[in-house]
Amino acid sequence: MQTRQHHISDFNELSVEKLIGWLSCAACVLLCLFALKHFLAANFTVAAVLAGLAVALIANLLIYRLTRRLPQLQWGFIGLVWTMFVFLVLSGIEQGSGILWLYAFPPLVFYISSLRVGAWLSFIGLALVTLFLLPLRGIIGHDYDMDFRALFLLSFAFEVVFCYVLDTSRRKVQKRMLAVLRDLDFAARHDGLTELYNRREATHLLQQEFERYQRSKRPFSILLIDIDHFKQLNDTYGHEAGDLALKQVARVLRETSRKVDMVSRWGGEEFLILLPDTSQADASSIAQRIRQQMAALTVPYGDARLQVTLSAGLTDIEGIQDVDELLRVADTLLYDAKAQGRNCICARQATTTASHSKDRPATGFQQSI
Repeated sequence: MQTRQHHISDFNELSVEKLIGWLSCAACVLLCLFALKHFLAANFTVAAVLAGLAVALIANLLIYRLTRRLPQLQWGFIGLVWTMFVFLVLSGIEQGSGILWLYAFPPLVFYISSLRVGAWLSFIGLALVTLFLLPLRGIIGHDYDMDFRALFLLSFAFEVVFCYVLDTSRRKVQKRMLAVLRDLDFAARHDGLTELYNRREATHLLQQEFERYQRSKRPFSILLIDIDHFKQLNDTYGHEAGDLALKQVARVLRETSRKVDMVSRWGGEEFLILLPDTSQADASSIAQRIRQQMAALTVPYGDARLQVTLSAGLTDIEGIQDVDELLRVADTLLYDAKAQGRNCICARQATTTASHSKDRPATGFQQSI
């Protein structure tokens, strides 16, 4: 049974794919503008490198569109961005101001990769920049004074550490939020006592199955179940015994039904089972198995042993116009089962309602010491 999918990721942060896509397009525009500027200034080598990086960024996006491999997109983008930053440092273009773009690297890699990968790449970047600005400063294209070198390295190191601490906290909060969202999603679709689907979710799934039937004409059936003499049980033994009985009934329904069936608590002591791809004849045998399993169940409560029986109305979708009519028919059949003595299942026939097998008289619940 296909249930409604609540996309928890919809509450998540901006996806990595979208972020890389937007950043790649923005970087491509900027690189092309700077490439044009250097081309007009006759700096053809710099212009070619910048234009090549822009083309490579777009190519990385196009390859991802074809392969849908996220690691390729991430590592391709990180590699190209790192190549661009190294070129900016070594070339010393724009009067040496290109090195300031390195401040964008730590938050970028922390966001689009894992915490560990982001930390390794940031600290490796810090080590390489330290080499370029101190021992290997002769190979870079701009002569930075010592005060700038020291200030830049200290501020860049601070940024790397700060990004690591911030990203660690962000991921922890995100994990807790997603756990809370999953709990809320479960609570919105399930009954708190029995953990079966609640009426809201059952109604949605029922409508979904009806729409599928309209497209494919593949039949389905529903079984509307009511616990016999449940009010008497509550009045005699209290609501705690009633809750225990509901839990036991839910367990039996869940264990006896098929994996494709949808079991829900319809309200109070009523339960509804949706049986996809099931004709009424096949659903009848499933319903009888459920009733027999329940009739054999005893619910221990203190010194008492409570026996709980079920009555149910069974119908398929054939000849029924909509979900509301389907539920009305099942409800009428359930009342027929109650009127015929309980502990039985009434199923819809072509023109009349008939009672299925009834192994023994209604007992409601019995106490044995």
